[in-house]
Amino acid sequence: MPVITGTAGNDRLVGTSGQDTLTGLAGRDTIDPGHGSDRADGGHGADLLFWDQNPNSTGVIDTYIGGVGGEAYDANLYGALSGGDRLHLGTSAGSGGFRVTFTTTEDGHALDAWGNRLNFTGFERLQTGAGDDRIEARGASILPARGSGSDHVPVHGLTVNSGAGNDYISGTNADDVLYGGTGNDTIYGNGGTDLLMSSAGDDYGHAGDGDDNVRWGNNGGLDPITNIGRDTLVGGNGTDLLNIWAKGDGDNSPGARVVFTTASSGTASYLTYGTLTFSEFEQYWTHEGKDTVIASGARIGVNEQGIWFNTRWGDDRITGSNGRDWLEGGDGADTIDGGRGNDLISLFEDIYIDGLVTPDAYRDVLVVRDGAGIDTIRGFQLGDLRNAAGEIVRYGDRLSLGNLHDAQGNRVDVNDVRVTSNRDGHAVLSFPNGEQLVLEGVSAGALNRTMLNRIGIPNPVATNSTATPTTAAARTAEPAPTESAVSGANLALDAPMSEGPGAETAPSLARAPALWQQISEAVESALQDHSHGQALPDLYLHLSQALERSDFHSVLTADGFQFDWT
Repeated sequence: MPVITGTAGNDRLVGTSGQDTLTGLAGRDTIDPGHGSDRADGGHGADLLFWDQNPNSTGVIDTYIGGVGGEAYDANLYGALSGGDRLHLGTSAGSGGFRVTFTTTEDGHALDAWGNRLNFTGFERLQTGAGDDRIEARGASILPARGSGSDHVPVHGLTVNSGAGNDYISGTNADDVLYGGTGNDTIYGNGGTDLLMSSAGDDYGHAGDGDDNVRWGNNGGLDPITNIGRDTLVGGNGTDLLNIWAKGDGDNSPGARVVFTTASSGTASYLTYGTLTFSEFEQYWTHEGKDTVIASGARIGVNEQGIWFNTRWGDDRITGSNGRDWLEGGDGADTIDGGRGNDLISLFEDIYIDGLVTPDAYRDVLVVRDGAGIDTIRGFQLGDLRNAAGEIVRYGDRLSLGNLHDAQGNRVDVNDVRVTSNRDGHAVLSFPNGEQLVLEGVSAGALNRTMLNRIGIPNPVATNSTATPTTAAARTAEPAPTESAVSGANLALDAPMSEGPGAETAPSLARAPALWQQISEAVESALQDHSHGQALPDLYLHLSQALERSDFHSVLTADGFQFDWT
C-alpha cells in the first residue's frame, strides 16, 4: 500500500493502480489517486482532487478529505469564486455519468456508472465531466461558518459545474452557484439566494425560493455563444433577476430581443442562436449589444406594477408597458419609450452624485406619446457639454414628441408646454392632456423657449423647414457634420440680402423666409451627405452659432426661427 506525502508547497501527487494513501499537507495541491481503493487528504490549503475509476472495476470504495484551513474560500456569488477545495469527477473519456448525493453543503458520496463509490468530506466546489450526471443536495444540512482569516469558511451552499452531458442538479437551501454546462440540463436552485447559469443546450431552470440571479446566454464570458438552445427559466418566489447575456462582439453588435407578455413573463431571443421562455421574474438585465425590449403588448393595466429593466451597455431601444415601469438605459445612445403609466426612467445606471444620476456621454432619445402619464427622468443631459477646446464631451439628450398631441389633436409645440418646478427643485414639463416629465437635476429656469426647441419640442414658426425629421440617438464616436455641409449653411447665413441693386444690407423680416429656405437647403444637402454620421442635432448647433454671427440674428430670433427635428 503506497504512501505518498507532499510538502508545505504546491504539490502534484499521483497514485498507482493499487490502494494508495496520499496526503497533500499545506499548499495548493493537485491530487490524482488513480484507480484502486484509495484514501486522499488534501490537507491545509485550497486543493484539487480527481476521482475517475477504471471502467473494468466494480465495488471500489475511495475516501477523500478536502482538508481544513488555509483555503481562502470566497463564497460571494458575484466574485471570483476563488479558494476552497475542489472535487473533479470524471476526467477520462468514457467515464460515464455520476450520481452525487450531498448530506451537508460539503460532504456526501458519489457513485459512478460501474458501481464504484467515493465518500468525500470538506469540499466546497464540485465539477463533473462529459457524462449525464445527477447531483442531489436538496436535503443537505447547512454547515455553520468556521475559522478566521485565511482559514475562514463562511456559511455557503454548493458551487457546481456539471460540464457536458444532460445533467440534473438540485441545490441546497443555502446560496448556491449552479452551472449546467453544455447539454440539455435541468437545474433547481431550491432555497437561498442562488446563481443559476444555463448555457448551450435546451435547458430548464427553476430558481426556487430566495432572491436569485438566473443567467441566460454566455454567462458573462468573453466569447459569443452561437448555440444557446431553446431554454425555459422560472424565477420562483422572491425578487429574482433574469440576466440575459446574449453577448456580441461589442456595444453595438446585435443584441437580445425581449418581448413581455406580463410584467413577470415573456420570451427572449438572440439572432438565430437561441430562444428563451421565462416567467416569475421581477428584474431584468441585458448587456453588450443593441438590445430591443418591448413591453407595450404585455397584459398590464394602467399604473399597475410594470417591468424593471436595465439594458446596461450598447445602443438599446426600450418600449415600456402600460404600468409603472422602472427603465434604465445604461451606457450608450438609447431610445426609451416609457409607454403609459407613471414611469421612472434613468438614462444612465450607476454614477450618483448627491442622489442624482450623472448623464453618460451619449445622446439618448426619450419618446413621449399621448397618455404617457407622469414620468420621472434621471440623468437627462440638457444641451451639449463642451470642454475648453470647444469639443463635445457629453451629448445633450432629446425628446421625441411626434405622437404627443393637444386637446384639438394637433402635435404639441413649445406653446403647449408649461414649465414649473416641483418642491425638490426639479423641472416639470406639463403637456396639454396631463402628460408630465419631471427632469431630475434640471432647473426650470434653464428651459426657455430656445432650449425647449433644442431638446426636441417643435416651434410652430419653423414651418418652412424641408429637412427630414429624425429621432436617432447619436454617439460620441460619430463626427460632426462635414465641412462642406457646415460651410453651405454659413454661406446661406453670411450672404448679403439686399432688396435690389445698390440697396443697403439690412435686417428685413420680409426676407427672413427666403433666408430660412437657404438654411433648409443646406440642411437637406447635409442629410444626403452620409459621411458625417449624425444628421440634424449637431448641424443645428452649427446653424445656431452661424446665426449669432450673422446680421440677421435679431430678426430670426425675434420671431423664434428654431429648427423642428421631431
